[in-house]
Amino acid sequence: LVARHAIWAHRHGVALSAAGLDDCGTGYAVVLNGTAASLQGAGSPVPAAVLGPGALALDMMYGPAAEPFLQW
Repeated sequence: LVARHAIWAHRHGVALSAAGLDDCGTGYAVVLNGTAASLQGAGSPVPAAVLGPGALALDMMYGPAAEPFLQW
């Protein structure tokens, strides 16, 4: 994804990067769960430190399957 959107990011002065779930950084304003964790009813696959103050957290799953992530 980073390579695919590199030209757009450069044009708009946006830095893109990719990391594994174990080393994904901290303090983000938006966290989007696109993993399969919700399919198994699991919570977030990343530590709570990824959330910055007032962060928006969104699970791409809906209904009861998203509850563990939303409770996190």
